[in-house]
Amino acid sequence: MGQKPVLRFLVVAQDGRCSAEWRLWTGSKRPSDDTYLAPRHLAGKMKFSFHKDGSFQHGPTAPVREALRPGDRHALDRWTAPPATPTNVRLAIILKFYERELSGEIRKASDALQIPSGPRGGANAVGIFIADHQITPHERRELGLTVYATLARANSGEVLVAGSPVMTDPSQYTADLEAAKSVTNQPAWQWTSDIADLGFGWIHSESATGVRIVTELSSATIARVASPGASYSDDRFAFIGRIDDLPATMRPSIAICGVLVVTRSGNRALYIDGLARCDFEALKQDAVSVSDQLRVHGPDSGWSCGPNGTLFTGLTTSKPHQH
Repeated sequence: MGQKPVLRFLVVAQDGRCSAEWRLWTGSKRPSDDTYLAPRHLAGKMKFSFHKDGSFQHGPTAPVREALRPGDRHALDRWTAPPATPTNVRLAIILKFYERELSGEIRKASDALQIPSGPRGGANAVGIFIADHQITPHERRELGLTVYATLARANSGEVLVAGSPVMTDPSQYTADLEAAKSVTNQPAWQWTSDIADLGFGWIHSESATGVRIVTELSSATIARVASPGASYSDDRFAFIGRIDDLPATMRPSIAICGVLVVTRSGNRALYIDGLARCDFEALKQDAVSVSDQLRVHGPDSGWSCGPNGTLFTGLTTSKPHQH
């Protein structure tokens, strides 16, 4: 086919503000039948995987998984591909970009596809569609969307990037801000804790038909809606704080849910990533279980030595599927 199996794209406002740059690929040198998606800066750490057999997932890449405890090397979310349209095209995922949240700058010499943003105060819903065949002009019209780009698959199928700029209900934007607030006020695994450096963060939701929706918000918005100093008290821990409270040498270099610290006297402290996307209660239970194993069996290779004889280890816990 001659077409590269990698596409980079971003959403751009008329005044030049843009979204994060996203990477969509079906292979490295030649197309495969699997499709992958991630913000460009996180493509080596986290990704969405849409497999040929209809199994979809979101989670860490192999290098990140290898750095985690064996029990934590799972995907954050797994689901089955939603039903295909009458023309046998599947909507894999929706990316939602609010015009007001576009705050990035286009990289110099960037060859990324520039998708026009929605109207002022509106949004652009960009869908990733997967088909096992070359989509005909009629089938494209049936989608009722603007097709921005296509990507080849190994079996002569295609991946479509298509969407539509729309005006949005103000109540929906408010609801997304509330979702962002709830994410920052309870630990959960999110794509990264370096949200200020990236300039953006992402909240995850699900449509009535099971399609995953990722809404991109600027880091400034997330910082604004986050409630500082949220309380995570629990009698099983001497202290619960945020990862940023830890010394730099004890902070994780990869995206995880939290860090468990155990002192010489056996006291437990849990430091959570407040911009993450996990189940807080499950994280605390895991921390108790891991520290109990430490008391009985001693430290394994997953533990590191901290100051004053403390031991610490990273923990991850996936967010439970919600209907």
